[in-house]
Amino acid sequence: MVLKKIVLENIKFKNFVTIPKTKTFDRDHLEYIFKQYGKYHALSFAYRMLNPEGYAELSKGFADVYLDLTEREAFSQGIDIIHELCLESLQPGEDDDVIQKYKYYVGNGTKIFQNSNNYVGNYSVILHGDCWSNNMMFKYDESGKLSDMRFLDFQLSKAGNPVSDLAYCFYSGGSKEMLAQLDYYLKVYHNSLSETIREFNLNAEEIYPFKVLKNDWKQHCQLGFTMAIMIWRMKLTYESDLMDLTDFNEDIEDFHDVYNATKYDETTFKEITRNLILHMYENDLLISN
Repeated sequence: MVLKKIVLENIKFKNFVTIPKTKTFDRDHLEYIFKQYGKYHALSFAYRMLNPEGYAELSKGFADVYLDLTEREAFSQGIDIIHELCLESLQPGEDDDVIQKYKYYVGNGTKIFQNSNNYVGNYSVILHGDCWSNNMMFKYDESGKLSDMRFLDFQLSKAGNPVSDLAYCFYSGGSKEMLAQLDYYLKVYHNSLSETIREFNLNAEEIYPFKVLKNDWKQHCQLGFTMAIMIWRMKLTYESDLMDLTDFNEDIEDFHDVYNATKYDETTFKEITRNLILHMYENDLLISN
């Protein structure tokens, strides 16, 4: 009998720490994260270009956990509940056009999520998958400046569109001010991607042009947007009521009871989710059919 073991390193001993989960990223952190995603995704692009058979074989080895989740009634119900909750954050009289468009997400949220997750195209990479701040650890130098980071928890990793990672991270951790600078952060990502791809004597504008990244954002930001509003609901839940939003059982009524009973910072949640929805509307990212 052959015993197989996986040995994991505890990087806390190397002074890596997480940031408080209720906080948004500051500019330095988000820039650094997007640069690291650029480097990480570049490895997939380069591997696929230089060894397409190897990349195809590698990408087959991942289970699509997001697909599995959307086939569970409890998760689908959870998506409906969170969109209903977010709809309440919009202000009648001021946000009427937004309300009208966002209503489509209530009852259609799972379909939107599935369509965003289901990527068949020429720009696939191996995704990180679960891209909120608790799955990242950071290290700082003696002056307090950010000097290194690590991505953690690859249980949701799969082959997919790069935007799935970026949007999940951006919407679950970005501030209102950062939402207005989406193009800037996409350029930070793409510049890092380009620099890394050049190390393999490849051209990023041929492999994943910036204009394609921008076009991909509308369709494939939907997964990240949905996960972000669910994560914000969890992040703002009071410690005594914390639950794991990825642990959905099949008892729908029980799930409703637990989800509705947990207490959270409603004021902050409404402010954050309203800003997110307004950003989606103002950038023509809300899907209406």
